[in-house]
Amino acid sequence: MHPPGRFLAGHLSAFYFTPAAALIAKNHSDWAQLQLLSNAAANTVNSTNDDDDMSQVHFTSSARRRNAMIIDSNNNDDDSPKGIIANLRLALPHIALISATLCYIFLGASIFAYIEKPYELENHQRHYSQYQYLMANILSSANDSQADIDHLLDTFTHLNFLAFEAGLKPADLAKLNNSTRWTMISSVFFTTTVLTSIGYGNLIPISTHGQIFCMCYAIFGIPLTLITIADVAKFVADLLIMDPTEDVKTTRQLMVLVVLLGYMAISACVYTILEPTWSFVDAFYFCLVSLMTVGFGDLYPVGNFQYMMVSIIFIFIGLVITTLAVDVSGSVCIDKIHSLGRGFDAIRVLKAIRKK
Repeated sequence: MHPPGRFLAGHLSAFYFTPAAALIAKNHSDWAQLQLLSNAAANTVNSTNDDDDMSQVHFTSSARRRNAMIIDSNNNDDDSPKGIIANLRLALPHIALISATLCYIFLGASIFAYIEKPYELENHQRHYSQYQYLMANILSSANDSQADIDHLLDTFTHLNFLAFEAGLKPADLAKLNNSTRWTMISSVFFTTTVLTSIGYGNLIPISTHGQIFCMCYAIFGIPLTLITIADVAKFVADLLIMDPTEDVKTTRQLMVLVVLLGYMAISACVYTILEPTWSFVDAFYFCLVSLMTVGFGDLYPVGNFQYMMVSIIFIFIGLVITTLAVDVSGSVCIDKIHSLGRGFDAIRVLKAIRKK
């Protein structure tokens, strides 16, 4: 009789498939066929002795031919309409998740623009009127007392602080226009930074309704976005590791980290071209802070529609790579910690401490 381990290895090699291949069988019927062949092989081997090697070889050859026919049938099924429908059915949850996230982003951007745009224009008009009134008083205060002039300057400084809190710059107070920062693309970029928990802070809701909506929007949107990013990262990980039973190797772990750093470096080079005032260190700092979802807000992209869309795509792709790197590296570290814990004999250590 074969030893159990050797019998299992020979049994699986006879069919040219591994346990991982069985896990990713195309459908239940194929898996049932493989199980029938497996059971037939087990019954045949158990009913023979070491003297029946020729019959086992003959059965192995037949099993291989039958297994090849099954695999060929699977390949043909993939090209058939049923196979295409089955693949689409498998991809449908992933497509639905990504589509739901994109719809959530654009819908939220539209609502934020609808709420904040009128409030911003009204706020701009009010601060501009106050600014012009104070400037006229300051210019006509040559004969006023020093106390009155100091009061006007304090009021002017306070007005500038209020305008800054409302998201207005000094240049906005000097000129009245109907331009708004809550354009569609800036709103999409804002919702992206909210849902990815980056939050640069360059564009924030000022109105009470906008702030309340932002809280509700983030409560439901952040989990949806994180699940979507994790799902895409898991899909990429499955492409890199075809065998689910395969251990993550150190070379693969280093490869993912190198890809992440390379992605940041290439993106930093691109941003140095798109942002002339940024050095390479500034651009790499921005990429690192963004992909680690820190988002200090001291550096952020500002530009036209195409530029902002490129920045949004950069953020999502980078977060997928970051999630993949954390998943791969974290799994290796956790496995090592568990292996160290299993090798640690706590009872023996306690006994040694008691003896001392």
